[in-house]
Amino acid sequence: MNNIKYNIIIVIFVLIFIGYFYLENNFFKYKNVKKTQEHFQSNNISNTQVKTLLVNVFSNVKSINSNMSKVNDNNLDIQNFIKKNEFVFFNIVNNKQFKNYLNKTISELNKNNKLYNDTITILGSQSSVNFLLKLSNFFATLKRINNDYRVYYNSDFTITEDNMKQNDKILENKIEVEKKLIKHHSNIDVIIINILEELKTYSLSKNVFNFLLKFLVIEKEKNKLQKDLLESDGLFTTLNNFNNFYKKEKKITKLEGKQLNNINIKRKEIISAISLLLNNQNQFIDDGLNFNLFEEEKKDKEIEYLYSANNNNNLLANFCKKIKKLDKPSEGNLITKRLHKEFKNKKGVQIKKLEAQIDILINSMTENQLNKYNSHVIRTHDQASKQYSAIKKAKENLDNAKKLKINVS
Repeated sequence: MNNIKYNIIIVIFVLIFIGYFYLENNFFKYKNVKKTQEHFQSNNISNTQVKTLLVNVFSNVKSINSNMSKVNDNNLDIQNFIKKNEFVFFNIVNNKQFKNYLNKTISELNKNNKLYNDTITILGSQSSVNFLLKLSNFFATLKRINNDYRVYYNSDFTITEDNMKQNDKILENKIEVEKKLIKHHSNIDVIIINILEELKTYSLSKNVFNFLLKFLVIEKEKNKLQKDLLESDGLFTTLNNFNNFYKKEKKITKLEGKQLNNINIKRKEIISAISLLLNNQNQFIDDGLNFNLFEEEKKDKEIEYLYSANNNNNLLANFCKKIKKLDKPSEGNLITKRLHKEFKNKKGVQIKKLEAQIDILINSMTENQLNKYNSHVIRTHDQASKQYSAIKKAKENLDNAKKLKINVS
């Protein structure tokens, strides 16, 4: 009776571990892989919806960048126009071409305002997803600074030679907008840093994380250059300096002209650097628009699963080995002996199958490491053989060093 109870206990333990192994193999294997998908599903948004949403958002970003490239082209034209007019205040501001440049810039900024509105609306449709909400707030900030640039480049002003006070007031207002824009760019820098820190806390797929990371890094650099452009004497600060020369009835000396030309060159270099960043960012977005949000490398999944299942596999392997080492129960009669033998054979087969499955699982996941190890052994063995031959030859040479060979013919 005791033997039967003992056997029943063994059967129960075996069944428990077989059941656990099955669950572990079919459920826990995909736990980490599905982490990101479950995050979005908990917010009632599918992976396909997220991908479509981000594709639409960054298609708008591409258009915004293209419009900003045209703004930069206008800024370069303005710098060349200023130099062409020899830094003379009224020759610049009273020329119709100057206001044409400003109007072209306003036209592009107006287009961007609509694109920002559309982008904010798209992201706002899924505000329950944290990182989408953060992006929505970020683009809302960019829209505000875009509106301030529209005020800055507004050409609805008139500068005349017979009303210097009015001229000073117009330039003063524009310079105040410059200062406001510089503060905005400083705030944007802080916002980007915060988003970059929080990005690590979101349950994002590897591809989405890397895509957003690179996008924000480029945005940070672009924002810095735009701020530098304003701080190194913005457009209207520069015009105000020309106005001061005029009011003092002072001609620009050769040295001052050289200094003004250097400022002009520096501004053109910054504008060109911004244009390059805009083009690079658009190329990066082009390359990334077809990314698979939840694609995981097969190798990464296998390694991830190997780590998560390692402890369970060891436990199961140890259990199987211990079953093999169980002391044989006392056999009181032929029936008990037969039952025990059948039970032992049956469980022995099951244990071998389990061990085989464990070996297959582990070996399949470490096949690459095994190949590398075998390659290393073959290489080192070949090198050792060559070394041994060299040593043997050297020994023979040493042994024969003092021997004379006489050829008797």
